Amino acid sequence: MDRSEAYALLTEEMARLSRLAPDELKALGETSIEVDRQGAGGGSYRVEMTVEQTEGGRFVVLGRIHDNDTYRFSLLEERLEFEPGKAD
Repeated sequence: MDRSEAYALLTEEMARLSRLAPDELKALGETSIEVDRQGAGGGSYRVEMTVEQTEGGRFVVLGRIHDNDTYRFSLLEERLEFEPGKAD
């Protein structure tokens, strides 16, 4: 397991979600999003994310990543809070 590779994949997927339009983010609700990714080093990972909207109109993406060896045990977790259309 390459933690730096896994972290790069996790933050890449979270950043992708942060670029969606507000209506697209709202449509996701609090549904769990799962994405399978292959790392450059050959590792297979699963990224799991949820999107929540705060009362102030900001969004929060909660993400975690694991591989088959750590299935259902998060290897890494990250939180990204942002306001659509504005760089933080």
